[in-house]
Amino acid sequence: FFFGPFMDGTDDQERCSAVLKYEHLFKGEVQRDGLTFVKYRQNNCKACENLSAVFERVCTEWRTTPDDRLAFLEVDASRHPKLADHLPSLPRVDVYRKGQRLDTLRVVPDGKDSKRMYSKGVSEARKAAKSGGRAMEPADIIAHLDVQTKAYMYQTLRDGVAAAVTQYLSGTDA
Repeated sequence: FFFGPFMDGTDDQERCSAVLKYEHLFKGEVQRDGLTFVKYRQNNCKACENLSAVFERVCTEWRTTPDDRLAFLEVDASRHPKLADHLPSLPRVDVYRKGQRLDTLRVVPDGKDSKRMYSKGVSEARKAAKSGGRAMEPADIIAHLDVQTKAYMYQTLRDGVAAAVTQYLSGTDA
């Protein structure tokens, strides 16, 4: 894994993915022969915060593999707007190889999944409040939705990374 000038001062023991520090270095990092998973995020975005924790966890899991052709990079669209101005929505994870965007991994729940997760979050919040002998509060629902959302993001991101690694690094993209 290359951490070079991308790290924002965080110790690599604490952080797995690299944070893009200088915009002009982005093109060089995604030109690699291996795969670069780029997470785009912005400030004041709850889904972006949820994805950040999940992205780090998936990065850490893949960091234990001996394959150094994988890199995980975070781009803060609030800090580098030119790199994200073409994106329809954030957060987002794109897969790059040799400077080409190969794929976008769907990590944010769509309408159907969001409705299912909201319903489950409300149900779990209601049960938790009832077992605690108190009224359900909006904060209870939010806490349960965060857990549901992170679990969904983790599973979809982990599956997406595994599929990309299998497809693109096994030579089937040639």
